[in-house]
Amino acid sequence: MPFTVVHLIERLHFLVKFKLIKPQLSVLEKSDVIYKLPKIKRIFVVNFSSICLIILSPVLILTAISIRLDSKGGIIYKSKRVGTGYNIFDFYKFRSMRVGADSQLEKLSELNLYKNVQDPNEESDDSENRVAFVKLARDPRITRFGSFIRKTSIDELPQLFNVLKGDMSLVGNRPLPLYEAETLTSND
Repeated sequence: MPFTVVHLIERLHFLVKFKLIKPQLSVLEKSDVIYKLPKIKRIFVVNFSSICLIILSPVLILTAISIRLDSKGGIIYKSKRVGTGYNIFDFYKFRSMRVGADSQLEKLSELNLYKNVQDPNEESDDSENRVAFVKLARDPRITRFGSFIRKTSIDELPQLFNVLKGDMSLVGNRPLPLYEAETLTSND
């Protein structure tokens, strides 16, 4: 599909940040696209998310206490995400997994539901059998209470703080984890 020059430059900026490519283009230095929400939308988003946080504060407090009692570790899980304009920010969620769950991901690769999904346009090559997305079947890293907050989507409530900070909006695409954004924006 044809890309505009602005979109191409944004992707190149993102790839340069992660040292996936070494640019020789002077055009990268000239173009910085800044995304801003319209003021009326930003005012609405801030007010709405503030009201939601106030109303939901008892749920937030009870969830925080329950997470602390259920397992050791922090209450909030932060992960780096890529938002609009390829801006990187900390994405907040209630922690639903055991501490160190990220480091166990490679050991559990057999449970990945996307393991055998392949792009029909690509030739099958087992030496480069890389998977862009990860979703584990019956993930053993999830805590007892974590299972409940995931089913009820309570684990997503701290993202209202991301909305207040301006990292996200109430409506829009879900920000991609870095590994997914790298895969989707590279030419591999």
